[in-house]
Amino acid sequence: MRKTVSAGLLLWGCFQVAVLGSGPYVPPRMGPKWTEDLVYRVGQALYSGEMKLGDGQSCANCHRGALAFKKDALKEILDKDKIKPQIVKCVTQLDRVNGAIDNSQMDAVVRFLSKRYKL
Repeated sequence: MRKTVSAGLLLWGCFQVAVLGSGPYVPPRMGPKWTEDLVYRVGQALYSGEMKLGDGQSCANCHRGALAFKKDALKEILDKDKIKPQIVKCVTQLDRVNGAIDNSQMDAVVRFLSKRYKL
């Protein structure tokens, strides 16, 4: 009986040392699964009006509600690679934004539109 109790205590002690001696479980640190797309964010800011073009208007002033973009029309424009001239025309018209757009802003708006409307 004495041998059984001491063997049980010895086995229990070894188990406790193995479990508690290894320390607490800390899972490895994982990085983010998505990367921040800054070009997309700039395009979104230009479209929504957070960043201003020209005299302070935004694309969303003209392109919302009944005049909102339609996916089919955008897909047709993007397929024919005519979206950049359309954006330049929209930005430079006097009754619209009335300003100028540089290449980085142009690329950002094109990227935003293509990702936003899943083209």
